[in-house]
Amino acid sequence: MALPPNFTPRLKSLVFTGKIDPNALNQSADVDGEIRALINTLLDEKIISETRHPKLSKPRYCPPPRRDLTDILYYRTDHLGPKIIYDFITCLLRALFYAKLLGFSSTLSRLTKHQKNTTVCTDEERLSELVYNFRRIRPYFYTASDHCYFDCIVIILFLRKYGFDPRWIFSVKTDPFEAHCWVQVGEVMATDTLGATVPFVPILVV
Repeated sequence: MALPPNFTPRLKSLVFTGKIDPNALNQSADVDGEIRALINTLLDEKIISETRHPKLSKPRYCPPPRRDLTDILYYRTDHLGPKIIYDFITCLLRALFYAKLLGFSSTLSRLTKHQKNTTVCTDEERLSELVYNFRRIRPYFYTASDHCYFDCIVIILFLRKYGFDPRWIFSVKTDPFEAHCWVQVGEVMATDTLGATVPFVPILVV
């Protein structure tokens, strides 16, 4: 959903500091009541905060993407074994639990805690093979179109099973305001294309 242009500047503090001033919203006559209610809901769910929480950890770093994996769809013919299908389904079920029952904040917390136990793998050839097989299985269960949040959860869980340390990138763009997220492993994009993400500015790395 795109927000009205006159509302977009008011999100500047949220984008750059992680905070938002609800008093400024309530004092503005041109802010739609539905948008004000949305902001209040985000505050109630603790997805956004009026002040920075003292226990928040330092954000993770992720380098700018160097390449995506669009080319892997055209030359790979790997056979899908039962293990990779089983791994996909187990990750899908966990992602459904996270997205439907835990909610946004708890999902981020769960995925952040797991980072300490992740054995890092940097083999781009193996990464390409896994992402290719992931994309072959995915259409039988859901489509990635308009489901970037859920798709990111599934592929993060999936790649961690094979020793990778994927980064979940949250980003925004203005004119109109829009939020988006994708997954990177190092400098390689696993869930999107370089061209599609150019207009977006990263604001959070998980």
